[in-house]
Amino acid sequence: MTDLNINCPGLEILKLEDLRLKGLDISGTGLLELQVMGCLRYTSSWAKILVPNLQWLYWKDTFNVKCVTDSFEDLNMGTVHFSYLPLSSRNPATLQSAASFISALCFARSLNVRSGVLKILSTMDSEDGLPFCFKNLTTLEIRTHLTKYRTTRIICLLGSSPILHTISIGVNCSEHVIKSWDDDQYWRSQSENIKSILHQLKVARIDVGGTKMPKSAFHLVEFLLRYETTLQEMTLTLKIDPVGGTRDSF
Repeated sequence: MTDLNINCPGLEILKLEDLRLKGLDISGTGLLELQVMGCLRYTSSWAKILVPNLQWLYWKDTFNVKCVTDSFEDLNMGTVHFSYLPLSSRNPATLQSAASFISALCFARSLNVRSGVLKILSTMDSEDGLPFCFKNLTTLEIRTHLTKYRTTRIICLLGSSPILHTISIGVNCSEHVIKSWDDDQYWRSQSENIKSILHQLKVARIDVGGTKMPKSAFHLVEFLLRYETTLQEMTLTLKIDPVGGTRDSF
């Protein structure tokens, strides 16, 4: 294990992959694009990201790190795929660090997230919603299982994105997810959480990977059609993949 410190004022693009670091310290006002993949794999790992003019971020790494960062106020595109780790195994300080990392993305115009981010959002959500909003977000892409728990997080994210124009949801429907729930009353109860974007969302796309369309996907479509009064385009697609072919992607 080792630490990597990068502070180069003229550097604009930085890509790091599979470095197995203990610590990562990146700073600089010139950095515009940052990609970090599989570099922080240890329980003692830490990261410090201070790049105020960042415009493009791709982070595919664990959230089992202590992370310090400022908000990325110029961020155009953020892609965050946290490695899957059960919340029960994370200590409060680490969860708070991961939550701070997500809150730093609140200025993004476009986001691509997966289930790990939804798990972190669940630790931040309250009756009043998230403690921040994605006020510039116009495009959101999510890949996850469509369980009730994760659907609630999706709707929470929708309700915290007041100018969202397009949402794309990739759903992996393994057999246990298909059988898990199809509660009509639940969907009606969620309408209060999405009022802030009733007059904004224009495009919704839902791609289901599996051999059978779950009822929860139909309920989600009905929910958006009922409450999103300005919706102009809705696409629901079943993509039949080989057994197990999509599970690791979510």
